[in-house]
Amino acid sequence: MIRSICSQPSVVGLCLLLSTACSSGGGSNANPGTAGTSGTAGSGGSGTGTGGTAGTGAGGTGGMVVVTPEGTLFMDDFESGAAKWNVTQGTCSIQADSAADGGTSNGTNVFECVNGGNEARALAGDVGWGEYSVQASVKINAMDPGRRIHLAARFMDSNNWYGAAIYNGSPYEVQVRKKVAGTSSEVARVTYPITLGAWYTLKLEVKGSTIRLFVNDTLQIETTDTSFASGQIALLVDRSDVSWDNIQVTNP
Repeated sequence: MIRSICSQPSVVGLCLLLSTACSSGGGSNANPGTAGTSGTAGSGGSGTGTGGTAGTGAGGTGGMVVVTPEGTLFMDDFESGAAKWNVTQGTCSIQADSAADGGTSNGTNVFECVNGGNEARALAGDVGWGEYSVQASVKINAMDPGRRIHLAARFMDSNNWYGAAIYNGSPYEVQVRKKVAGTSSEVARVTYPITLGAWYTLKLEVKGSTIRLFVNDTLQIETTDTSFASGQIALLVDRSDVSWDNIQVTNP
């Protein structure tokens, strides 16, 4: 109908004006009513954004590996025996400690590991533990020169682990060591005065690639290594007689 009217010469100018106005309104959406339409589109966009955020959250959770629960994971003072430990080599047994030999608590039990020709080895905990601190009271009753004992973390098997070591050198040292595919090597070391028959608190912290070694709550070594991401704890005794007590594993 509009087309037939605009074909008449007398109204061509008016039709051109109306056509220009209509085209301008559609292109700029200046009409206030159209703003409502824009608001509706914004609401739809918000819905799409929310959906995208939810998808990202789900993807983040699915890709994140939480290998260690929070809090205290393990405790043993050996007052109820050694049922929590798996002795895979050598000799480790419950013995009575006493004040006479500098015991940490009078008349309580300790876990004594003695090298019997092969490394004495006792394991505990979960192979899925990743970031944690393992702490123990340790007393060296005897140790051959040039030998070490280890409080190990991220212990995968006898050939793969990290260890906080006490080394009978000249002088004594504490060391961070690792064993990879059966080859043992030093990561870092520092001299530390060790007295046979005295109790020390040894702690090994593994957090991401950072490894920290503490003696009596004082940081001695901080280093980095990426060989292992998770594993059990272990007590490793090479040609020595060692008493262990008050072992605790926490998530730092």
